[in-house]
Amino acid sequence: VDVDALFPITIIPELTKAELDSFAKADLMLCKEVVENDNGNLSTMTGLKVSRIEEISQMCEKVVKGE
Repeated sequence: VDVDALFPITIIPELTKAELDSFAKADLMLCKEVVENDNGNLSTMTGLKVSRIEEISQMCEKVVKGE
């Protein structure tokens, strides 16, 4: 298990409470899970717009890569 990549999405300050709730309801709480999923699938699972999912995914990717 790559422990270094297990960052919760709560580490991203740009996420709203409603967005965090949407991810929690979809059982997606790690940045790694967001990065590994297709944006369209994430949109369906969370109910968020694909454009916002793309932004969140990019933020998560930076976190996972340590940028």
